Amino acid sequence: LVTGLSALDAAHEDEPLALWQAACLEEEWQAELWGRDWEAEERREKREADFLRACAFARLSRGA
Repeated sequence: LVTGLSALDAAHEDEPLALWQAACLEEEWQAELWGRDWEAEERREKREADFLRACAFARLSRGA
């Protein structure tokens, strides 16, 4: 929720990606520690794409 609200307030086009990376920091650390799971990676990639599309839609709907 906090990441989504921050993305709505993002001033720059590349800010949502940085927010997504920060939100997934723990998940990334766990993957490096215990090894990658391809199913989890696929789910994360889909969630990232959905998040970035939603941010782009919100930005366009505001006319930014």
